[in-house]
Amino acid sequence: MVGVVSDDQDFLDSKDTMKMPVVLVTPLENSDLALKFGYP
Repeated sequence: MVGVVSDDQDFLDSKDTMKMPVVLVTPLENSDLALKFGYP
């Protein structure tokens, strides 16, 4: 979990257009985890 806090006006103006990354975690048969990372 990551949080961002700022009172910078440029940040406040652009925060509605920022996209959050998505991480898909899938367990594999050999006990490893497969990770897929991307932006929607």
